[in-house]
Amino acid sequence: SLAINAEILRKHGLELFNRWKNDLEWFYTEAEAIQGLRIVKGQELDPTKINMDMSELGISGKNLEDILAERKIILELTTGHIAMAMTGIGNTKGDMMHLINALEDAAEKKGQMKERFLRKEFTIPKPGIVSSHRDEKEYVGISNAIGRVSAGNITPYPPGIPFVCDGEKVTEEMVEAVNGLLREGHNVCGVNEEEKICVYK
Repeated sequence: SLAINAEILRKHGLELFNRWKNDLEWFYTEAEAIQGLRIVKGQELDPTKINMDMSELGISGKNLEDILAERKIILELTTGHIAMAMTGIGNTKGDMMHLINALEDAAEKKGQMKERFLRKEFTIPKPGIVSSHRDEKEYVGISNAIGRVSAGNITPYPPGIPFVCDGEKVTEEMVEAVNGLLREGHNVCGVNEEEKICVYK
């Protein structure tokens, strides 16, 4: 499969990438006209990953995922009020049109959503002190980790920026930030299903 893909790119790469770029630009222009839809954009973000926020209409990321799944559109991930769709050179303008139509339908279904999500800006906690530690590790509840040294990164995704790094002493501000994200349904890497994190003994 790698050899086949390499051959496709050698023969048609420029054409495929230009079409992909043009189709994405068309999508972003059309998306601006959908009331209640916010596309998360920025110079530091990959435009081929479409981050959609319809929380203004009371539609969470999971709500939107379910609506799009009914139209056979499968998302890459959802967290809190953000739903992310991946695109590639295999996508066509027809795929982009299908997503636009589905998002328009989602906006029309806003009255069916009972849960209302408010936008939350990510606030990165102040850095903790990097501390020496032993090699032994254990899992503790997040609230019990204050003052302990983290044995791994704790990273909400998106945006993918670590709130706590390996070897960093966990502060109360860090715990409050992580607990707040978990309450709102955000995906936080480094926190297990029991809402515990790994620390050094």
